[in-house]
Amino acid sequence: MSLPILLNQQLIDIPLSWNELTLAQYTRMYSATQSSNDYLAPIAALLQIDKHTLQSLPEDKLTALVLNNLLWLNTPPLKTTAEHCPKYLQLGDDLHTVPQNFDGLKFGQVLLFQSVLSEHTDKETGTLNPAAYARLLAIVFSAKDEPINDSSIDQLEAQLQQIPFTEAMPVLNFFELLAAVKQRERKALSRDSTPEEKQAGIKRFEKFGAYPLVRMVMQAENLTYDQTLNLPYHRAFVCLWYENEKSKYRDALMKFTVGSS
Repeated sequence: MSLPILLNQQLIDIPLSWNELTLAQYTRMYSATQSSNDYLAPIAALLQIDKHTLQSLPEDKLTALVLNNLLWLNTPPLKTTAEHCPKYLQLGDDLHTVPQNFDGLKFGQVLLFQSVLSEHTDKETGTLNPAAYARLLAIVFSAKDEPINDSSIDQLEAQLQQIPFTEAMPVLNFFELLAAVKQRERKALSRDSTPEEKQAGIKRFEKFGAYPLVRMVMQAENLTYDQTLNLPYHRAFVCLWYENEKSKYRDALMKFTVGSS
């Protein structure tokens, strides 16, 4: 149980172990360490108080605060691997299935997941910013029998922010599993642009993000935009894979035809 203390006439709850640290608190601490080298910055972020309030404390009181209550932060929590990723996560009255791959997710869920993942991953180090943890979990846990809804994802994200970090951490291992799936599927959907396409400026379509993929499935399956986003991901992937292989075949056939003429 967290410890309530009175600090400058303000009642503050201090977590006394990693088990009591919420995902939101961890995210705030991480962001503070990235923006400041001051050791008080993550403590202030954890307690949600101004850093100057801590600095104004008498040295003996500040030392007692850290030594008596926060030394556990120096011991990293036990890490788990993707092999120990749990199958379920209890969130209030709801039991959510932790995905082991993209099966069971909607096409729109996967596209949104990949967009948030890309936006919050450091391009140089490949490190995912913890600020995205709750959002990513909310996307894959959103109701599968309802259309993709930003409001329901927002509500789930707010709930996930309050779960203990030690409960969230094992579940986050599924990111590793999905990254491996994504790499295999990217390979299946890859296609080199032809010299003619490059010369014509095919890169101009990059600014549209995943929309060309959605449009391709829309046209192939004769669906509306919303129907396409709510399509089972596996079906959308097979459609894209087929269209990609068909495009490669036409490229090869064109070279053969030109070479034979």
